[in-house]
Amino acid sequence: MGHDGCPYTQNNCRKKVGSDRPKPALHAVRSNIPLLVVVLLGGFTTNCICCIWLSEKNKTFSNYGKAKDGGSLGRNYTLCMVAGVLWYLQFFFYGMGETQMGKYGFASWSLHMAFIIITSNVIGLLTKEWKGSSKKTINVILAGIVVLILSTIVIGRGSKLVGTETSAGQETEQVTDH
Repeated sequence: MGHDGCPYTQNNCRKKVGSDRPKPALHAVRSNIPLLVVVLLGGFTTNCICCIWLSEKNKTFSNYGKAKDGGSLGRNYTLCMVAGVLWYLQFFFYGMGETQMGKYGFASWSLHMAFIIITSNVIGLLTKEWKGSSKKTINVILAGIVVLILSTIVIGRGSKLVGTETSAGQETEQVTDH
């Protein structure tokens, strides 16, 4: 057991600069949670201050205690909490996945964001969320989805080419953020 409490050997727990070996998933969870707390706390603080300021400015604090059109306030707050937990989990699992990408970790954020944008827009189109929008708006959404899919293919192809060059004996510079 490593001195930091990781149940794996020290060599397996720490990613050395220039090493393409992925970290074990357990260590990935442990190493990303402190970072997420700091990053998400900053976003929460900013949003909380803004919401309080706008609620005071617009005199709408009372809206937090009543449901519109006979809706269930408890259901609304529960759905908000579920959305918040899911939003947190996407960062949590992104962090785990990013640590497993080895030398291709540079592509992880763009792939993560492309997947979120494509998925949310396709779901929005399928559930008729965009009903009533102009044809031009729908075409812009579809064009954006196509561009994201094409950019994902370019990233994948570029990563494959870099891997081919490396295996052919050519040296490539590796950029790591660890």
